[in-house]
Amino acid sequence: GSHQCNVSRATHDSWAETLEWLTAIEKGQVKCSTVVIDSITKLESISHADFFPGTSIDAFMGGYNRGDTHSLMRWHELLGQLDRLWLSGKGVVLVAHANVKTFNDPSGPSYDRFVVGVRPSLAGLLRQQSDYVFFCREDVIMAGKIENGKGRATTTGTRWAYTRRTPAYDAKARGESVFPEKFLLSWDEFSKAIAEEIARSDELTLSLGLMHE
Repeated sequence: GSHQCNVSRATHDSWAETLEWLTAIEKGQVKCSTVVIDSITKLESISHADFFPGTSIDAFMGGYNRGDTHSLMRWHELLGQLDRLWLSGKGVVLVAHANVKTFNDPSGPSYDRFVVGVRPSLAGLLRQQSDYVFFCREDVIMAGKIENGKGRATTTGTRWAYTRRTPAYDAKARGESVFPEKFLLSWDEFSKAIAEEIARSDELTLSLGLMHE
């Protein structure tokens, strides 16, 4: 749906084209203040065509996770570019689809949870590199009578971004002790939450400084 937004868009069909666009942004040939990759799920699929021609990530060099290791090495190249863009003052947003998978809890019963729609090794790398990981969804309520734990679900149309990890999904926020557990899904609300977090952090720093005087 980004075509509905007043933003510059570039469609890339290969891993090399993606890196070329990021290089052009880094060199100032493409002007922007925020870089959005939508989606990481699609880009992972595109990357495999470049990384594993004539084979697959699971069969690469005989398997045994060698494909995942090779893929992560290549993804570090892209993340290095994004990191340099971020250090230059640009915002970086990575959008991903979600899948539902069963989590086998060694200390209890298994349960289903939402996961990032990429391979687990890549999802872990992206999570480590990101300051914020949000799980976004519409507000869901149960309508009508619930019998045997089942009912009819409907949505209010309100979209939320959740910032704390739960058994149902993964999420995180830098400074999450003061960051809201959820906020309305909009850039303005996100910016407001960051500003309030910075203000509280500055206030706490000042208070600690006064205690040492």
